[in-house]
Amino acid sequence: MAERISSGSWRGNAAQAQTCVGHCCASCYAPGPGHFSLDRSMTSMVAEMAAAMPESLGVLDDGSGVSYTYREILQMSGSVAFALHAAGVLPDTLVPFMASRGVEMILGILGIIRAGAGYVPLDLHWPDDRLEDVLKQCKSKVLLASSDCRSILAGIAQNVPSVCSVMDVASHVTGQELPDKGSGSALAYTFFTSGTTGKPKGVMVENKGLVHRIHWFQKRWPLHKGEGVVSKVAYTFGLSEWEIFWPLVAGATLILAPPGGEKDAEYLLRRACNAYTVPEPQERLIPGQGPSPDCVHSVAAHVFVPSMLHMVFDKYDELEEEDMGRRAGEHHEDGTWWHHSKAREVITCGEALNPGLAQKMFSRFHHSTLTNLYGPTEGEMTYWDVPHGSALHRVSAGAPMEGSKVVLADLRRPEPAASLEPAEIAFGGPFIARGYLGRPDLDAKAFISDFTRTDSCSMASGNGASKAGDRLYMTGDLGRWREGNIELLGRKDFQVKLRGFRIELGEVEAACRSAGARAAVCVLRKSGNGTSGLVSYYEPGADQEVPEAAVRASCQKSLPPYMQPQIIVRLEKLPRNNNGKIDRAKLPDPPVLRSEAAESAGSPPQSPVQKTTAATIARVLGLPAGNVHLDSDFQELGGNSLLMGRASSAIKKAFGLANFKGTAMYQLGTVRRISAAVENLLSKQNAEPAERNAGSVTSLAQQPRRSKYSSASWSSICIQAVSVFCLNFLFQSQAWSPIWWAAWFIYEYHGRTALFLYLPFATLLDLAMMFSVVVWIKWLILGKAKPGTAELWSGAYYRWWFVNTLLKHSLDQALPLIAETPAANLLLRALGAEVGEGARISCFDLHDPDLVVVGANSTIGKRAKLATSCVLHGQVHLDYIKIGSGSAVGPTAVLSQLTVVPDKKVVVPLSTMPGWHGPVGSVAFHDAQPPRTSEEFDRKQNKFRIIFGLPAVLMAEVLPYYFTYYVLVWSYDGLYDNDPVTAFTIWSVLLSWLYAHPMWFFRLVVVILQKWLLIGDFKTQKNHEISHWKEWKHWVHARAVESHDFEEIGEMFTNTEVLSYIYRALGTKIGRRVQIDQLHFVENDCVTIDDYVVFGSEVMMCTDMHAPWVPAEYSKKMEKQRGSRPRYADVKICKAANVLDHCTLLPGVTVAERAVLGTCTLAKAGSYYPPLAIHSGSQRGRSMHLRDYMPSPAMRELEDKTMQDLDNPLTWWRFNFIILLTILIANPIPEAAWVATYFGVMQIWDFEEDGVLMLLLATPLVYNIIEFILLLVNLVLKWIIIGKYRAGEYKFFGSYHLRWMIMMIVGSGISALQDCLHGTVFEVWLARACGAKVGKECYLAGLIVEYDLLSVGDHVAIGSGCDTTGHTVENMVVKLAPTRIGDGAALLPGSFAMPGSVIEDEAVLMEHTQVLKGETVPAREVWAGMPASGCKPVRVA
Repeated sequence: MAERISSGSWRGNAAQAQTCVGHCCASCYAPGPGHFSLDRSMTSMVAEMAAAMPESLGVLDDGSGVSYTYREILQMSGSVAFALHAAGVLPDTLVPFMASRGVEMILGILGIIRAGAGYVPLDLHWPDDRLEDVLKQCKSKVLLASSDCRSILAGIAQNVPSVCSVMDVASHVTGQELPDKGSGSALAYTFFTSGTTGKPKGVMVENKGLVHRIHWFQKRWPLHKGEGVVSKVAYTFGLSEWEIFWPLVAGATLILAPPGGEKDAEYLLRRACNAYTVPEPQERLIPGQGPSPDCVHSVAAHVFVPSMLHMVFDKYDELEEEDMGRRAGEHHEDGTWWHHSKAREVITCGEALNPGLAQKMFSRFHHSTLTNLYGPTEGEMTYWDVPHGSALHRVSAGAPMEGSKVVLADLRRPEPAASLEPAEIAFGGPFIARGYLGRPDLDAKAFISDFTRTDSCSMASGNGASKAGDRLYMTGDLGRWREGNIELLGRKDFQVKLRGFRIELGEVEAACRSAGARAAVCVLRKSGNGTSGLVSYYEPGADQEVPEAAVRASCQKSLPPYMQPQIIVRLEKLPRNNNGKIDRAKLPDPPVLRSEAAESAGSPPQSPVQKTTAATIARVLGLPAGNVHLDSDFQELGGNSLLMGRASSAIKKAFGLANFKGTAMYQLGTVRRISAAVENLLSKQNAEPAERNAGSVTSLAQQPRRSKYSSASWSSICIQAVSVFCLNFLFQSQAWSPIWWAAWFIYEYHGRTALFLYLPFATLLDLAMMFSVVVWIKWLILGKAKPGTAELWSGAYYRWWFVNTLLKHSLDQALPLIAETPAANLLLRALGAEVGEGARISCFDLHDPDLVVVGANSTIGKRAKLATSCVLHGQVHLDYIKIGSGSAVGPTAVLSQLTVVPDKKVVVPLSTMPGWHGPVGSVAFHDAQPPRTSEEFDRKQNKFRIIFGLPAVLMAEVLPYYFTYYVLVWSYDGLYDNDPVTAFTIWSVLLSWLYAHPMWFFRLVVVILQKWLLIGDFKTQKNHEISHWKEWKHWVHARAVESHDFEEIGEMFTNTEVLSYIYRALGTKIGRRVQIDQLHFVENDCVTIDDYVVFGSEVMMCTDMHAPWVPAEYSKKMEKQRGSRPRYADVKICKAANVLDHCTLLPGVTVAERAVLGTCTLAKAGSYYPPLAIHSGSQRGRSMHLRDYMPSPAMRELEDKTMQDLDNPLTWWRFNFIILLTILIANPIPEAAWVATYFGVMQIWDFEEDGVLMLLLATPLVYNIIEFILLLVNLVLKWIIIGKYRAGEYKFFGSYHLRWMIMMIVGSGISALQDCLHGTVFEVWLARACGAKVGKECYLAGLIVEYDLLSVGDHVAIGSGCDTTGHTVENMVVKLAPTRIGDGAALLPGSFAMPGSVIEDEAVLMEHTQVLKGETVPAREVWAGMPASGCKPVRVA
């Protein structure tokens, strides 16, 4: 026989039997040291805690506001016990007890158990007949009631002859106390449950069983002083005793929910978030003032029935939806309190836990564990820790708790069932219930002899407990072992036989719940003609519509045909009994059995809005209108993300709704729910008065115009050509700088040692010279930029464009080396910016330094964008951006003109602030988290960085040159030794590759060694360990991994296994077959990436909990939860998750299995993204849940094929080999251009005859000619390798994906030249040559990849940082769709037009705006936000 010890080890042959044994008898259970004991009553444990901490807060009543210490509770309950004893209550008898929830209820329960008796809770809402029956079964002489229930109970007791007296608690809380008379074997309580005959049956539970469970609770989830547990479950229900006794034996506080609190979702949510305000205390039972309610700092543990937990999260979603609907700057009066859960453990029991609810718990209560308990009142418990981050197909009953025994009994004979065979679950051991009160007939059926018990174990115990341990309680539940846990299969008594098939109704119910139903029940019913059929009733979740079609589809997917219900009935609420369980007897009669075809047809749309909505959806999907019904789901009809955008635009146009959001199709899905949203918007739109204010000032975005200048005139072309010529040469400072020419002469005349000594100084001088040249050119050409406008293609425009293009490139190259130092501040001041003392400026995107004001001690995060200028309607608009003192701009945040960040405020990452068009878009800001260090500390740290840090950074830049030097010398010497004649020619041809590849290799080695020698493991760093050495080390490492050269290496090896190896070497935990694009993070050890994860480009991950943009509430909560107080919080990306382009993840984020963070998603600190959930955007500082991923059969087939290829070593390594070979060949193209330039110049220049001036003139000319040739070659290769980009879906590692990757690698060799072309007519010509349809007089400064899929009208402006790429990547499938931008449209800096989107004529996307896939922005509308929607911009002075 197989046995399993509850700690997890296995013995015997698991294929033979299914017995799970904890401890066979009471003597086997060893509770260990502490005040828990199996030989004492539960109240004696409470008394021991009261003696240890008498003045601590023991009970708090949230209804009346009164509170009591442990000492007071012990004294009052002792007085009640004395009164009961004096009235004749004997040990091991029963005392029926009626009370409303309050302190008297607790005193009565404690008093009864202290008197040695067991309490029998009576519900005052029970019918009189039931109450009389329970009293008669108890045969008690003494009854107890709270003061408000005594008259009710006394009236019932008049009809029960055995009752002698009815006592009330309040009259006996003072007086003499009774020492505890209870014992482990005495009764603790008797709960009456419904019997199959209609007569209630009482389940008798002894103290030792309750002690055993509470001990296990406290051992598994320790509670501490200052923490609380809310008593909200009715005290007649079998979870209430956990909530009552657990906190009282742990030194925590028992919190009593107010009347009706168990049904008040907001109260329960506020308690979980520590946001509940306790009312002023009423009169106490005894004189004096109780402890302050503030002694409870959190409700750490929560016990919920799943339906109650669902209710709480419905309230959470309601509050979230209300908050999302508020305008920028508007907030809930208490703030977003529901985001700050203090819950540490959530325990569910009492009914089936839905997988969707389990995942919702993790996403709402971010830092809580979830454990599902199973066990009837008569038996013990099993538990299952719900895995965090994994996709759940079912919720398990788990494994037995320590000290309990579970047997899966054969259904035909008394023996353990065979493995995997459905069997009846039985509990054994000394802690199961004593039996049923006065019902030996029921005992004989339910409590049987333990047929698994060995004689040796019985003899070993040698005490009276062996008899109790010799029994098994047969639960009537069916289950089987699966991977060490019990899988529930339903009820034995709910097993039916239909058409010769035996069916477990519980299995049908589970299939219904897996469709998203909150609860489901299945019954066998007969129709009018006498035929039988299965009828399933279900209750949909409040947060999502669960149509009958979805439930039927779920049943068809997981059940054989004979088990599928013939009728599915949707009920808003399933009938339930007083214990909250589904009451099958009260289910309504089902409709007449219908044919499957009729059932699947669904209800047709009825109202005009529903009919129009259905017709619109049918038109978008290309379906007959009759195929779209009320509950037809858009995805199930064949819709995808691209078609969702088109459908939302079509609905918006059909009803004339400017404020119908593109996310509605994702979130609503069915015609019924979409129509309801449309009707709501129409009613609001009709109620609002028309805006007829003729005197209102129209915003600039709503005033389309054209520039009077042309980009294609001969004068403009000449100016642009000369400018591009100069910029392209200036970008390569290492080639033209005399500092590096001097290095060659030093080596030539003084040798290697002199060169090595010179190189560190050369690097510093080159940096200084580059900045000096940039500053000089800026002031020479542009002077001081001022607020105002300049005509596009005018002389003023070209000066502005030239300086900003040069400035952007120079800052991208060099700012990472000096970021967050006074040197960066000094540079910005030299360029015209106003920068206060102590400002911390990282690598950010700056347009016009003269228009930036940065306050003292402020912070600008990495890749933030300060858009002081933009091109709109034929003009360049410029104005100030001001950042207040002590404030911060988060990473990837975007600020527009006229933005003012108030002092000590922070702009949330990937968000914005009200700017030159008012509070539109993804506005999100809050108080900046106070700095960890003082201003004096920061000043000293800045000195360390300048004096010691910059030399260290420069040496790290120089070291790869030393190693590369030896490679060049050794390679030449080897070639020379082989053939002196051809050695120089061969070496010169290979020079670019001999230089470039060793250079990046040694740079990687330096960065990796520096990380481990300086930093070690980031996880070992604690928040309280503040020292200059630690801060300095972190800064040095950040300079290395944020440097332009290191990020170029990451970009070079995109989507290859090499990039995974690089991050692993730096400490990142990365699984197998991960597709990594460009990642930006510093604390590598704090990031975990599981198998098969897919990343997009420009993904930012921040793990520092004390960064200014991380809410202080989150940091404080993490400090309380973690004793070691680490400075960094982990970011975890689980198996097969997708984190797409431009996402920003803050500390503590978990992206669960197969979850998708769409383009531009902000994952706020501590957030959890459930499996298969798709989120996107940044609204009010958090992302939006669009929908759950439900691929079409064709898409699923494509994804499965991709996963097969991914697991195929041949496919995987062939792809990597081809890409790596392409990288090795194409990556040194920029260096090859300079080698070719050298030999070209040598052909036309002679040192003795032509002089240095001729060299300075010839070098840029030859270099630009070679760069132009490379551009033409790149253009030809595009048509050879790719041909024409075509819309469609392409799997990873296929032919298209391979060619797509090769083309991007080849194109990277001329990226510097393309940067020079942005904002010129040459960029338009290049786009046309590559296949794009581009009109005249267009300003293009954004990113374009799939040219053939882009159509751009006349006079269009696409600003810097805009993304109009035609592809997205999701679940390792590349999806391409065309994008169209109409005449006169404008995309301001940082905007995204997703694939398939349409921007109609003269429409405007404001800064930091994302149009979803397939959406249409109507003509002349202004959109803002992530995701975008129509807005009403205002003209800000």
